[in-house]
Order: sequence, then C-alpha cells, then structure tokens
Amino acid sequence: MFGPDLVRRHIEAHQVPQRRAVIGYAWGYEPDLEPTRGLEEALEQNPPEVVLERYRDRPSLHDIRHPELEQYDFELERVPLPWRLFFTINCSFHREDYWGAGGSDEGFLEWGGEDQELALRLERHGLTLHFLRDAWVIEWPHERDMAVRWPQYLRT
Repeated sequence: MFGPDLVRRHIEAHQVPQRRAVIGYAWGYEPDLEPTRGLEEALEQNPPEVVLERYRDRPSLHDIRHPELEQYDFELERVPLPWRLFFTINCSFHREDYWGAGGSDEGFLEWGGEDQELALRLERHGLTLHFLRDAWVIEWPHERDMAVRWPQYLRT
C-alpha cells in the first residue's frame, strides 16, 4: 500500500544535479517476523496513512533495514556498502540509468539477491544511492517460508 505522495516524493528526490537511485521506507517488510497482528484487516478498512499512525510503533512493522539506517541517521550515502540495503519494494531511478547499468539480470531464478545485485550495478554505473523516509509503503501481510527462501538467497 502506497503512502500519500509517494510518486511525487520520488520525483522530487531526483531533482538534484547528481544521478541517484532512491529507495523509500518499507513498513512491514521484515521477512523473519510474523506479520503484525491485525494489520491486514486494518489495511482492508483504512487508508495506509491511518494504518501507519496506528501501528508505527510496533517493531514488527519496522522496515528490516531500520536499525542499520538509524545508526547513520537514515543517510544512505553514509552507510558502508549501501547497495546491501536496496530493495525494489520501493525504489526509483531514471530509465536511462537502469538500461545503462544493464537492466535486471534474468539469471536470478530463485528468491533473493537480485535487488542488491541491481543496486551494485547502478552504483558502479555512477549513481548515488539515496534514502527517503517520507516516501513509504506498507507491505501487505503474507506468509513467508524463510526456511526455504534463506538457502535460495545464499545460493545467489
């Protein structure tokens, strides 16, 4: 579920001289935790900004990247190897940069790794990786079998 002004915030983030790839906050993206109790029902009945106000203090709703980003005041440019924190659940970049970096690698056939691999190529293509807290989404709750997914990620 998109937060208010998500697209506008991404567009504005690109109105700077340097080329950049932008990522935003992904509330509820924490694959190792059970989905936040009551979140799905709340999203079915309320706009995302109301749901976020109600649930934002629950650790299970925090973005999995939150602790590391918080250490650097959410300034991705200060994070060592920032491409590790790039998830396509909420991101933007110019089409020319995407294709200039080679586009998506169709060789990824299992879960995990393709986001970070793309971010590394975007970075090598000359882009700065930038984080926006106010450009956010809430991931719709769903089951994840991390016992299956984690070994897939490690193989990538």
